[in-house]
Amino acid sequence: MNRPVPHPTRHLLMIVAGFALWALAFVLLYGTQATGCKAGWHLVEMGPANLLRLVLALLFLLHLGAMLALVRYLRRQVVPMAGPVRFLNRVALFSAWAAIASTLFTFVWLFWLSPCQ
Repeated sequence: MNRPVPHPTRHLLMIVAGFALWALAFVLLYGTQATGCKAGWHLVEMGPANLLRLVLALLFLLHLGAMLALVRYLRRQVVPMAGPVRFLNRVALFSAWAAIASTLFTFVWLFWLSPCQ
C-alpha cells in the first residue's frame, strides 16, 4: 500500500518540534518550581520526597514521554524516495534526539538539588 509523500514544509516544522517541546517544558518546569516554592509545596512531605519535587518529576516524565513519542513518530515516517524529503526527515529525527539530550542535561537537577532556597 503506497502512502502519499508528505510535503517538505511539514518536515521543516518537525525539525523544530523537539526543541519546541523542550521550550514548553522549560517554561512549565521553572514556572511550577517558582509557584511551588511561593506556595510552600516544598514543605509538604509525601513519602521520601515533597509535593513540589513529585509534581516536577511528573511534569519532567510527561515531557520526556512526549519527546520519545515524537522520536517514535519520526522513525515511523516511511519515505519511499530519496532526496530532500528523506534528508529533512533524518534531520528532524536527529534534532529530536538532540532535544532529548538537552532535556536530560537541563532538567536532571530536579532529582537531587533543592528546588527552593
